[in-house]
Amino acid sequence: MAYAELNAVAKDPALGERQCELAAELLAAHGNLGQAARWYDRAAAHLTEEQLDALRRRDQLLTIGTTIMLRNRQRVRQQLGHPPDLLDTRVPPLQDPEKPTTSEDVLDFVNSGFVPRQTRMLTFQRDQRRLAQQQWPGVYEQPEDEYYDAAEHRWREVRDSGVPSITVVAAQVDALIEFARQHGGSPTDANTKRRYCETAPDHLTINWPPERNAACWCGSGRKYKKCCGRPQ
Repeated sequence: MAYAELNAVAKDPALGERQCELAAELLAAHGNLGQAARWYDRAAAHLTEEQLDALRRRDQLLTIGTTIMLRNRQRVRQQLGHPPDLLDTRVPPLQDPEKPTTSEDVLDFVNSGFVPRQTRMLTFQRDQRRLAQQQWPGVYEQPEDEYYDAAEHRWREVRDSGVPSITVVAAQVDALIEFARQHGGSPTDANTKRRYCETAPDHLTINWPPERNAACWCGSGRKYKKCCGRPQ
């Protein structure tokens, strides 16, 4: 019955990358590698020109979810004894899911079947965010309260997805600028901020969520329970 359903679903031209990938994962889990490979091929056929260009340049612009899909496709093809095709030779290295990541990265991991044991969330506390707005006008335009409410919401989403350890990295504008200078990147570039987040010293980190009566992670000076930790 399941195979009949899959055959019927396969006729739907509106299927996207994720739907095809799910079918491939199920087939591979049940040992049907031949059909799994065909569904992975169909998922890969949905790659956009931008994604294909990223593969050609190896510039790491692919989402983690797409990278995992391509690596799973590669593994199934290897198990079948197929010679590497162009996509196999261009699959980017996958970041170790045991290492700290950003909230967007960790949710991509979770959606792809991995639950990291820990993650780091880069943020600016309130005084540093104001400095960042002065330093890079137009980059941090979200209203202050909206920014911190959104960050708290994302982190609760990460926690509820099963990640047991969340660390907030309170970025310092001067330190971020110096880090970017030393590593040849831009302080506003996502990859630069990710590397800064992963290597930040302990004195810039806060275990999230703080105790209810502890200072809020956002730097407001108020207790967490009366600030970002209040019921929403």
